[in-house]
Amino acid sequence: MVLVLLITAESMSTLANISLAPMINFNSKMNRLKRIQKFTIIIPGIFIAGLIISTYAERFRGDKNLYWIYSFGKDCSLLFCYGAVLWSIVNSILISRDLKIDKPKKVFWFLLSASTFLYIIIMMTIAKKRNVD
Repeated sequence: MVLVLLITAESMSTLANISLAPMINFNSKMNRLKRIQKFTIIIPGIFIAGLIISTYAERFRGDKNLYWIYSFGKDCSLLFCYGAVLWSIVNSILISRDLKIDKPKKVFWFLLSASTFLYIIIMMTIAKKRNVD
């Protein structure tokens, strides 16, 4: 019985150390990033959050008592999605102008920042092409 408790306590402390190691590593990497690079990581997340809010808000569209949730959710999703696209454009300009790192990394951060804007442009092009045909 004591041996089982000892093994359990030892394995629990090992699991705690294992689970904290990647988080400490992640925090140190995030601290080394500049503010523009942190925004670059946040922008696609905000855009995806807007899409998810829009999807879940649609469920309240037909209910008259809960229509306000649909209305509020659609407004929030539009704010998140269009805000992320505008923020993507501004952040991409700031990356190309202000970020002082080597060229391949700069291209990576630029493309990641412009990903929401590029996604909207590509989807609009596809929709336009389907409507023309």
